[in-house]
Amino acid sequence: MDVFKEYFAALAPSTGLGLLFWLLMRSVLRADRSERAAARRVRQERSEHKNPQVIRPTASDHDTKPAQDMR
Repeated sequence: MDVFKEYFAALAPSTGLGLLFWLLMRSVLRADRSERAAARRVRQERSEHKNPQVIRPTASDHDTKPAQDMR
């Protein structure tokens, strides 16, 4: 049983630091993913406001007769 305690005492700090590092990196990567998604939404909203869809009339919507000269 003393051997188990020695192994545990030797491996616990490294395992604990590894777990702590993994949790830290996971939170950093999730935050980065969330930030990129938010930035993507903002860019999309800005581009929609800058370039709203304009419905332009076509030739079939107007008379096709040319305008007369008013001289």
